[in-house]
Amino acid sequence: MTATTTNESTRNFTRTRNGYDPIEVNEYISRLTIMHQSGLNDVETLKSRLEDATKQIASLKDEVSTLSDTSPSAHAMTDRMAKMLRIAVDEVSEMQNEARTESAALVASAKSDAEAMRTKHKEMLADMAARQSALETEYTEVMARAREEANQIVAQAVSESERLRAAETKRREKAETELDEELTKLRTETQAAVDEQRRGTQAECEKRLADAKDEADRRLRLADEQIERRLDQARRSVEEVGQQRISILEQLMSVHGKLESIPSILESAYRDRDNSKSIIMVPSKRVIDQKVIEG
Repeated sequence: MTATTTNESTRNFTRTRNGYDPIEVNEYISRLTIMHQSGLNDVETLKSRLEDATKQIASLKDEVSTLSDTSPSAHAMTDRMAKMLRIAVDEVSEMQNEARTESAALVASAKSDAEAMRTKHKEMLADMAARQSALETEYTEVMARAREEANQIVAQAVSESERLRAAETKRREKAETELDEELTKLRTETQAAVDEQRRGTQAECEKRLADAKDEADRRLRLADEQIERRLDQARRSVEEVGQQRISILEQLMSVHGKLESIPSILESAYRDRDNSKSIIMVPSKRVIDQKVIEG
């Protein structure tokens, strides 16, 4: 029993992520508990046997005393009775010694097993506490890095959104400036042609005026087509930039749903996109003709 107990007390458990395998630990503690209880039972048995032997010795001593009292003298006892008494006393003494020795060994083994079990339990608790502390530290570091990365992504997205908005504003202003310059140039050329026609005869003036109107119509058509192309290009640019901004913000919403500022920025991006569509309008041919006639 002592060898088995020693092996059990020096057993190594399988390590897992959160410490030792709980199933193995529970089984080990159960076996130690059973062994400890078995040792206690053996001790109780030996105590009972020791008590029986003690009672037998007392009984034999009483018999010896009785025989001594009833005999006329100690020398009157026969050799046979004296020999039997010595044998009985020797056997009882030997049984007492064996019982005491085995009882002491069992008690020492039980104490050793209990101490080993307590030491192993303390080591397991210390190891589990160390692992828990390490896991908590790692969790704190991971969460800190995640928050820092999230803040960096948000800052980059906001900066990129502002940059795209500024670039789109500059492109829109440039397109409007070019359109105004083209209309001014067209009005100037048309007015020059009209003035030149007025300096001629009425017929020539009417002919040239008609030619000028035809030319103006042709140029207006070309201008309309060119303006339409530029406006389409500007509108597509505005829509692409707005869609890019919306896509970035939608991705941020899906990843960082708890950030309260993203929904409002996304809503603003939708409004900017819709407003940009309504701001860029193609001037109608009737308005341009009216401006040419007024010029």
